[in-house]
Amino acid sequence: MENAPSYGKLDHTRCLRIIFFAFKKSKFSYVPVIYPALLWVIKRAGGKSTTGIRPRWHAFGGLMASAVMAGAVFFHLFTPLGIEVLHEGQSDGGSLFYAAVSILVLGIVLFLINISAAKQQSY
Repeated sequence: MENAPSYGKLDHTRCLRIIFFAFKKSKFSYVPVIYPALLWVIKRAGGKSTTGIRPRWHAFGGLMASAVMAGAVFFHLFTPLGIEVLHEGQSDGGSLFYAAVSILVLGIVLFLINISAAKQQSY
C-alpha cells in the first residue's frame, strides 16, 4: 500500500490528505466541492479551527457564482435567447433572467464582503 496518511491530530490539511488518498484512484473526483462541509465536520469533531480559511473559500464561491451568472446574463442579452425565454410556446415572464441577475449581484456582494474579511485576518 502507498504511503497512507497518518490519523493523528485532526486538522483541515490532514483531513484533506486522508480524503484525497481514499478517493485517489476512484471515480469520486468531486471531493474538492464538498470541502466546506469537511471543514464543518472537522470543527464539530473538535479539531483545529477553520475560521481563517472560511472567508477565502466564501470569496472564491462568490466569485465563481458571479462569473457563471455573468455568462448567463450575457447570453440572455446578446443572443436570440432574450430576456423572456419561451418553452413549448409559454413565456417564463423573464424570471430566469431576473434570477441570473440577482445571483450575479449577490455573488459580487458575497465576494466583496468575504475578501475584505480575509484581508483583515492575519495568517
